[in-house]
Amino acid sequence: MKRKSYRARILMIALPLCVAASSMFLMLPSRGASGTKFDPSNLGAPNFDLNATAGAVRKATSAQAAALNQFKSNYGSQTTVRWNSFAGSPDAMMGFHTGASNDTPENVARTFVAANSTLFGVDPTSLTLVDQKEGMGGYMVKFQQNVGGANVVDGGLGFVMTANKEIRMVMGSTFRDVTVAGAPSLGADAATAAAQAALAKYALSRPSGTDQYFAPALDALQAEIAPVLRAPRLNIFPTADGYKLAWNVITFSRNPFGLYITQVDANSGQILFRENKVHSQTPTLPYTADIYPNHPVMANPDTGELKLNSNGEPEGLLRVSLRNYNEGTNATGVLGTMTGPHALVKNVLAIQQPFAQAAQGTWHFRANNAPLEAQPNEADDLAEPAEHIDDVNIFFFVNYLLEYMTDLHRRDDAVHNRIGQGDFPDNFPNSDRPLVALPHFPSEASIDTTSPDTIERSALGFDNAFSVPASETVDTPAGPQTVIVNPTVYGHGYLFNDLGKDGAVVYHEGTHSISTPIAGLEGNEGGALNEAQADLWAYTITDAEAIGEYVAQGARLRQAVRNCEIFAADTGCDANLVAWIRSVHNTLKYSQLGTRGGNGFEVHRDGEIYVATMWDLRYLMKAAEPQLRYLRPAFLDGAPTRQISQGQETWERLHLGSLYLLGLTAPDTFVKFRDAVIEADRILYSTDPSNLDAPGQHEALIWQVFASHEMGINADSLVGGRQTISTRVPQFAADQLHLTAPQGVSVEPASAKSLRVSWQPVSGALAYEVFKRKVGTAGQRQFTGAPLHTYFDGDPSTNGWSHVAYVTDATTSYEDRGFTAEFFAPAGLSSTTNNGFNEMLDTEYAVRAVSINANRQGGVSDLSAGTAVNSQIQDVTTSITVTIANPTIAGGGFEMDQVLKNNGISSPDGTAYGPITYRIVGISDSTVKVINADNGGDGQSNPAAFVYNQTLGSGATSTARHLKFSDPYSHLFTVTANVTARVRTAPVAVNGSQPGDGAGTGLPPTDVRFSSQTDTLSGIVVVGSAGSELVGSVDYVDIPFVSKANSFGVDGTMDTFPVSAGALPDLDLSLLDDQGRVLSSSGNLGPHEFVSGALTPGKTYRYHVTGFVNGPTQVNITSKQYFPAGMAPSGSGSSGTSSQLPTIQGVSLLKTLQLSFNPPHLKASPSLRHSERRLFSNARKLLTTKFHEC
Repeated sequence: MKRKSYRARILMIALPLCVAASSMFLMLPSRGASGTKFDPSNLGAPNFDLNATAGAVRKATSAQAAALNQFKSNYGSQTTVRWNSFAGSPDAMMGFHTGASNDTPENVARTFVAANSTLFGVDPTSLTLVDQKEGMGGYMVKFQQNVGGANVVDGGLGFVMTANKEIRMVMGSTFRDVTVAGAPSLGADAATAAAQAALAKYALSRPSGTDQYFAPALDALQAEIAPVLRAPRLNIFPTADGYKLAWNVITFSRNPFGLYITQVDANSGQILFRENKVHSQTPTLPYTADIYPNHPVMANPDTGELKLNSNGEPEGLLRVSLRNYNEGTNATGVLGTMTGPHALVKNVLAIQQPFAQAAQGTWHFRANNAPLEAQPNEADDLAEPAEHIDDVNIFFFVNYLLEYMTDLHRRDDAVHNRIGQGDFPDNFPNSDRPLVALPHFPSEASIDTTSPDTIERSALGFDNAFSVPASETVDTPAGPQTVIVNPTVYGHGYLFNDLGKDGAVVYHEGTHSISTPIAGLEGNEGGALNEAQADLWAYTITDAEAIGEYVAQGARLRQAVRNCEIFAADTGCDANLVAWIRSVHNTLKYSQLGTRGGNGFEVHRDGEIYVATMWDLRYLMKAAEPQLRYLRPAFLDGAPTRQISQGQETWERLHLGSLYLLGLTAPDTFVKFRDAVIEADRILYSTDPSNLDAPGQHEALIWQVFASHEMGINADSLVGGRQTISTRVPQFAADQLHLTAPQGVSVEPASAKSLRVSWQPVSGALAYEVFKRKVGTAGQRQFTGAPLHTYFDGDPSTNGWSHVAYVTDATTSYEDRGFTAEFFAPAGLSSTTNNGFNEMLDTEYAVRAVSINANRQGGVSDLSAGTAVNSQIQDVTTSITVTIANPTIAGGGFEMDQVLKNNGISSPDGTAYGPITYRIVGISDSTVKVINADNGGDGQSNPAAFVYNQTLGSGATSTARHLKFSDPYSHLFTVTANVTARVRTAPVAVNGSQPGDGAGTGLPPTDVRFSSQTDTLSGIVVVGSAGSELVGSVDYVDIPFVSKANSFGVDGTMDTFPVSAGALPDLDLSLLDDQGRVLSSSGNLGPHEFVSGALTPGKTYRYHVTGFVNGPTQVNITSKQYFPAGMAPSGSGSSGTSSQLPTIQGVSLLKTLQLSFNPPHLKASPSLRHSERRLFSNARKLLTTKFHEC
């Protein structure tokens, strides 16, 4: 297998320690003529983590279990401790508090660790203080675990204390029993070379002469991030098999593009981890500007034409005073640089022309008066001087974002807490320095080589935006100081519309830069959470429910969709279904984490899971606390006059507080973010400020919302590559008072692709929660996992109901429009049949009432009775017309195409729902038989059924089915047939109730969700051939293995015998399935490789080893297969359940039709009472016959 040249990819993640970056998009097709894939989310080398599938390798020891029980005994039954089974210590400790202290916060924390050293597996001497700040009602203190002078990656503890230094929460995990070898055998320079060599294979090949487009922008970006480009540092990298001494290397790479953190094994040179931190705005002068408050308005998205108002000026363009602009810097404005205390914008377009108007202190774009002024031009983003609108648009958006965040941290914070720093620190990233923005950033992705013009436009038209928040702790005479750089970057698009003109995009990238240094957001789930928190800030600041509605209307993108070159499976080549970049109304849940394309983790898609959860919480909080009591800066003048509800105020403070709490720990997970929101509520909105263990005022509601999105009490983060889901809540939340279940629930179609659920109101309800499940799947999860990525279920049982939406009390109905995610408008509900399931007719719904009690806690009722659209299989023969075409006779057979038309059946909507079955129940001549029926019937001894798997509205015509008859003697024959379909009957409202999934207790620290078995496999590669793979078992070798019973995954670690300590020999490793498809590949410099993938039991897989530079070499692969707990080969064997078919009410008596065929004369006629005869003049003439009752 030859080494491939991979496209560069920007993985929009946002990490901590240090460097994170984030961009906006997902996969798109090539923009050039070559047909290769273009992915604006992946513009650099791919991320890699040796621990991606690491399992629960450090469950609690007996001593730790005893210490944990003693801890709970000391602090009370309300104490909760969640275990980190990879680190071997607590992950989060909540619901307790220590006594007050006069000591320093640092010493209080160290004393606590010393008293609980058995539980943590470390003593205080292994912890180094790295951060202490005031906030969240007291102090937040963070420690880094350090062994022998080297930091332990992701090891450390964070403490939340009151002003009296009472510890009330501990987050983060320490690694126990850390030991590593002495001095490294690989030096810092060699480690840097190894990291760079691993990147080099992902370099892009660019058309000649295009470097001129990239250099100015890359130079500007490198200057911004230079302060964090430090020398490699030794640290300790935990793995499932022990601890490795590793070099932490930071690399800024121009090709492949990115800012990379790489962990290089300090003895072998193996790449253990790599992450791209670029995760895929004299006399007194007026200082006024024309901006779009949200985004431009399109007149015709297919041409890029912007809408004009009645005055011939761009619709929605608003003239504003340019506040917080450094007056007197007009000369730099002419050159595309705008400066102020909050924003520093540098136009990096390589071919930009001076913007002369800036010398006058204006940035006006209403009129076409070149070269001084011109209207925005989405059809030509390089047009001068119109391209300079990006400069001022982004400047205004960045300035407003910093005004908003500053207000939250200072003025608004003082409304709640006037003591000291208040609940949030007064100083935060960019509170004292401007946020840098670089508009018109060029594209390092595929170049459209169709013509010189397309080369220039695609090279300069970056279809993305990103942030590079990077931080580094440096030693100074005053102690450790954190250096933060966090520039943001915006492309004007080639396929997409200009990102710099869309305010939500700027807010998203800006909050990446601000929040990442606060929260860290590290780890396998941290990147998705970084995207989510940035999306949430953009949504709440704009009060909009989608990001990038304008951006996604690019003319070239829409044409590519219509050409079925992109998103064909998601849109059916309908460009209008590409609706936005992302929306709050996505329907993803925690079970769907890491399932893009079957087994792909994609930070933007995965982040939508957390977005949907928190936006539901915001929706309910705004409904519960609608009073307009709080203020935010107004968009136009920045004064705190914009009114918001108490619910929005509460939600934004909880969101911000949870980010500060996450900054105490690494790595970050969905479940940990949930815990942080709950603890923020306890701190900021306690039900009893005198009791530090008291719940927050919104705690029960928070639990219910997270549980509805499958992050309940028994949920856990990724272990062995699988997350654990839960829809149960703690007993505290389950015990809250609640209303009775809604009654009178009914379901009926709202459109051809949607259903409306209705119910009777419940007195006192704040809102209602709608659920659904497939008919016949009670007790089963609705999403069973992707083929290559499944999950663990943390609950012992479930009723099978899955959350759909919340609606407020004023509304007693909801329209379900189907699955929604990523770029796409709701997919709609399918009325065709898939494995016996018709989504429109076989989906049942239930509803429960949400209320707020006198104690301010949320309560939820039992669920209503479940109901679906009432339907029956009915005989619809008399309402159907058949049309026959293309009859042929050959070789003793007769064939024809047949379509059905619904003339309007008798039902509430006149629709024949699939499956529609045309069934031949008799043939007059015994020598004639049907030979291609779906059910194998011949029409003689058994009916021959042809299923039309579609739904026909009144007047609609089906697609054609091809019918074949064996007619060896070319006899005239008559068929007797009938047609049945699913038909709606009158809706009937149902009454009754049923329990929800109820309460859980959380996963125990000794929980083991799976086991593993390890084998060592060997092979020999005789000689390397630079990856040419000329002769099997010579320059490459395949090492097969069979997946064991119940195995769901495998990882393989390769080394040589004897073990290599350097870059030679150089071999690569791939994991192939039984069809030869590559599931995973690893191409480090040297022989140290790691692959992982999902398995199907009983199939044969191969480790494929390719020689590059080597003599005769024995390779050893440590192959570890994973199994659900208790189901390893020595266990009890496999288990599972089979799904039930939907239940259908009633089948009425059938009517039939008779149709006669005369093959020798290509003649056909229906017989009996109402026969109509038509003679075929040729084989292409149609025969149309109505079905009549016989």
